[in-house]
Amino acid sequence: LVAATADLLAQRRLTGRVTEEGSNAPLGASSIQVVGTTTGTYTDANGAFALTVPNGAVSLRVRRIGYQMRTVLVQATQSSVEVALKK
Repeated sequence: LVAATADLLAQRRLTGRVTEEGSNAPLGASSIQVVGTTTGTYTDANGAFALTVPNGAVSLRVRRIGYQMRTVLVQATQSSVEVALKK
């Protein structure tokens, strides 16, 4: 129980938005994955997402069909991130 509690405390909530580079149009149904884990989610119709990530810096792999994949470094002090994908 103590180990499980410690694991829960070692996480933070991260929110963000994925848009199309240039037009800033929201990209719904984009895949967001924390690199090196099985943690991930998809953006909603407004391009928004939220997920729980480990404390410390993490890399997010952001993909959507028809766009170039991006890997984005999110610093430990960030609670939100904006990602623009190129066609």
